[in-house]
Amino acid sequence: MTTPVRTSRSRIVSYLNCARLGYLSYDYEGHGLEPVTQSLPLANGIAIHDALAQILTGASPTDVVSKILAEYETTLKSRGVANEDPEGFIMLLREQQCLIAGTIWAWMRVRYPKLKAEYDFLAVEKELLWPLDREGHIVDQVRCDVLARRKSDGGLFYIEWKTASQTGDEWVKQWEHNTQLLANTLAVEEMLHERVEGVLIEGLVKGRRAVDRSRTSPYFGHRIQQSPLCYGYVHQPTGEMQASYINGKGWQKTFVPAIPGMRVSTWVDTIMTAEECEAMFCPCPPIRPRREHLERWRRQTLAAEEERTSNLASIASYTDPTAKQYALDVMFPMNDDHCFRYWGHPCPFEPLCFGDQVAEDPIGSGLYQKRTPHHVIPLEVVE
Repeated sequence: MTTPVRTSRSRIVSYLNCARLGYLSYDYEGHGLEPVTQSLPLANGIAIHDALAQILTGASPTDVVSKILAEYETTLKSRGVANEDPEGFIMLLREQQCLIAGTIWAWMRVRYPKLKAEYDFLAVEKELLWPLDREGHIVDQVRCDVLARRKSDGGLFYIEWKTASQTGDEWVKQWEHNTQLLANTLAVEEMLHERVEGVLIEGLVKGRRAVDRSRTSPYFGHRIQQSPLCYGYVHQPTGEMQASYINGKGWQKTFVPAIPGMRVSTWVDTIMTAEECEAMFCPCPPIRPRREHLERWRRQTLAAEEERTSNLASIASYTDPTAKQYALDVMFPMNDDHCFRYWGHPCPFEPLCFGDQVAEDPIGSGLYQKRTPHHVIPLEVVE
């Protein structure tokens, strides 16, 4: 009798990007590690995903926004934010809460009605334990944002929300061979015994957080969220408001929550146009992977997981730190090109990989904590 090996899309991708990143994130000391400080894009993505899931299961949007923003504030205050100046935390928090609330209200205005008109929502955040192999020794933890049935013909689709700083043709193209898309398509078909007609990627455009370059702006030289959900323009003499850029006398860039009496929901519903709200979203055409690509992904993933399982068992057998480090370098090598891959920001494990004191006691350093699993369905023992 053996306990199945538990894997997931995020674990698979982490190992593909850097074998050491995958090991530290998911398998270090049997539990994996995560940074104490929160990644802003990750925190925002989680908040928006949770909000949309609750709304799709019948919760009041007003109540959801209030709850999500309170939880978001608690998370950021308790963990801090990676790669951000602590002195500007309060303004950062208000700005990002505005972005999250604005995204939800804009989605309610222009995307939700269209999706509801075309699809029936069958399941939200449905978690599946999908055996990758026939024996069930390797199990993929699959979670689809939404499973939906098209009203016109009964076709089964699944929907994924993806936050992005910006979108375009290249952003859309990346999903065609995406690991999550391939894995979830196979999983849903085999677990539900029904063909998936297509995957719908719904892009949620949050804009870049970048330095304001407008010399006439009161925020010139400061990093702000480049989104009309957060910043608009007010005509000082008349009080007239616009969401889009206005270059004229008397118009001043203004933080939306700083406008007296202005609520984010009101800004989205009455000041932003429908076209401006639509620009906050990038729905991709339905994607249907070819069968040979799905099976190729399975073969590659099974081989990689089997090799990792064997290597992890070997690593666990070492008691001498020097010998263990040598084995790690051989079995889970670093991809040094990944250390500063994201716009100059370091991989969260860069201090551990290149700092001897941190490596000696990652949790004791105060930089890392035990990883909190995102999938909680227990695995049964396989004979």
